[in-house]
Amino acid sequence: MDMTRWFYIDKKKYDAAVKTVDQIAMDLERDFDTSKPVIFTGNYDIPYSIVQDAYVSYSSPVYYKMKRLADLVDPDLLDKYNRGSRGVWVAQTPALSVIDWGRYAFDSDAELVKFFEMHGHQLVALEDISLICGSGRRVSGSAGISAGGVYCR
Repeated sequence: MDMTRWFYIDKKKYDAAVKTVDQIAMDLERDFDTSKPVIFTGNYDIPYSIVQDAYVSYSSPVYYKMKRLADLVDPDLLDKYNRGSRGVWVAQTPALSVIDWGRYAFDSDAELVKFFEMHGHQLVALEDISLICGSGRRVSGSAGISAGGVYCR
């Protein structure tokens, strides 16, 4: 695969992330007081249609060739890159998300909040994650996006 294709995939990933951020921000601005800290939980999966070239299907001839070669080095080598139903991860960077990076890079949501700010949305990050660690409940006075409450990572 050539570099132009990977740059195109990066652009599509970025556009999808911006669309997601805009939707989240709209929901937060409509339903919460965004002057209070926001806590993001859960995971963001890049649409598979965008990153499918970063994976090799388990049923493909390419996978079986890779398996034969990898097994010579380490029989468990391909298992380290197993990504469930998507197949084996053969290109890491194209499959990574700026949204997940923004959440996990520095033990707070600060980088993700900066990404929101880049796109015109003003949020406040909860910088001290220890304020919610172990509580297993929503932090008083904070906005949160979660299916099951706010929990420590």
